[in-house]
Amino acid sequence: MSTDVHRPAQREYTRVFPLLLGAVTAQAVAVFAELGVADHLDDEARSAEELAAGLSLDANALGRLLRALATSGVVGEPEPGRFRATPESETLRDDHPSSLRAMARFGGGVLHRSLARLAEGVRTGIPGFELAHGQPFYEWLADHPDEEELFQRSMTDTADMHYRMSGLLDAYAWRGDETVVDVGGGEGALLAALLQTHPRMRGVLFDLPAVVTRAASALEAAGVADRCEIVGGSFFERVPAGGDVYVQARVVFNWDDTDATNVLRRCRGAMPTHARLLVAEWLSPESAAVQATNVNDLSALLIGGRLRSPAQWAALLDAAGFGAPTVLASNGGGGLSLVEVTAP
Repeated sequence: MSTDVHRPAQREYTRVFPLLLGAVTAQAVAVFAELGVADHLDDEARSAEELAAGLSLDANALGRLLRALATSGVVGEPEPGRFRATPESETLRDDHPSSLRAMARFGGGVLHRSLARLAEGVRTGIPGFELAHGQPFYEWLADHPDEEELFQRSMTDTADMHYRMSGLLDAYAWRGDETVVDVGGGEGALLAALLQTHPRMRGVLFDLPAVVTRAASALEAAGVADRCEIVGGSFFERVPAGGDVYVQARVVFNWDDTDATNVLRRCRGAMPTHARLLVAEWLSPESAAVQATNVNDLSALLIGGRLRSPAQWAALLDAAGFGAPTVLASNGGGGLSLVEVTAP
């Protein structure tokens, strides 16, 4: 027998080995965001010692963190041991228009601890978050208001980019005078953008009371508060009636099929016969070709949700009393897809 079979295949080895370090890289980004290092970087290269002094951090540890992140392009290292901002590091500042800082902090804290229970979750089907924290995801958030606010901040900060990528803001054929009910609309980022674009449109923002109470100031700042009603409640119990277009953006993937069907049924029951439902979600591909989408599905598994293929979406909507969905925009590269649904 050839001894070649006992030697590791270099190509496969060099592809798999970096994957083993992925969790370390993700946590490094989360720590960078948590410590606010991006706020102390600009175009001028500074040493780790200079940066550490301004942040009250250990210079040796910070330098090693920054060097690891420089390898990924998160920071620049124009000369050894001196670091500067990059466009990527700017996204981890609070004041960036599409900031990822809150998402990095939340993912590196609460969700990172859930990843440690992924193996048990795969064995049992129990979400890793529930195994790690002792409660389902949204129940735990309700009991931890600081973390819940950080989670909602992450959703708000990333809303505009996700919705523009899906075409929900720019490509959908809005009439312009609709009443739009945003079901699970968080702090109102989507509705604010829609109402700014369409001055005759009216909106209803619907989410949990603790969430929507933070929306008033954002809607006021956007200049649309007079055209947007804020309603608190649970979409498992009721959804505001009488809208022309109902929107569920990045909502249903958070739930298993039973809960997702319940949410959609509540929505269907509130909709007049002429109304439409717009869903902005990640569609799961039939193959494993899209890495970002499949990794996103694994993240959904941690909290008890799932991404769905177009066929799975059709079955879910049928069970909730809707007609066949029409995929208006399919973003196969890992972005949100846009699905329109009407009553049968």
